Amino acid sequence: MSLTFSDFWALLRESVLRPRGVMRRFLDAPVSVGWLWQALVLLAIIAGILSWGEFVTGPKGSLPFDPSQLPGPAVMSLLQFGFLAMLVPVAHLAGRLFGGTGTPIGALKLVVWWQALTMVLQTAELVLFQAFPFLGLLAVIVTFAALFWTLTNGVAELHGFASPGLVLLGIIGTGVVLILLASFILAALGVAPMGAA
Repeated sequence: MSLTFSDFWALLRESVLRPRGVMRRFLDAPVSVGWLWQALVLLAIIAGILSWGEFVTGPKGSLPFDPSQLPGPAVMSLLQFGFLAMLVPVAHLAGRLFGGTGTPIGALKLVVWWQALTMVLQTAELVLFQAFPFLGLLAVIVTFAALFWTLTNGVAELHGFASPGLVLLGIIGTGVVLILLASFILAALGVAPMGAA
């Protein structure tokens, strides 16, 4: 079965407008664990390269650290995979902690789906910003909102939660912990904030 551009666009639109329905279809789809991990590796490689390029070519002073301190794209991809791989048990265990019914393979499907959607939206944001700089802030806000909306609904569908608001609060709390962890990892790699001694 081939996926045409029309099919891809319809899937993307449905993922943003009705994320719970798309997530449910993906959860019910007979996809092997091996295929999912291969997809996650590929997504991490692409995301790492794109992130590295965006950091290096971005406006000077727009980052809280010196871009020259960043590791190369290979290390960025490895870090990206580590982060995504860590999200799988986090999405599973954090949801189960609050009474969710999600499974480990379901959490893996969630991370693969959301990362693929993230890459598409961020790429569209970057292209829009380059073509129409005056729309840059609006594109960032819309992308940010869309990613939180889709992740919240994806986690809710994975674990059978009825309240997206409570799920969002849980995601924010978990995100704070992950950001602190990422800061420690970057510090260990020698990436220090601008102006730090």
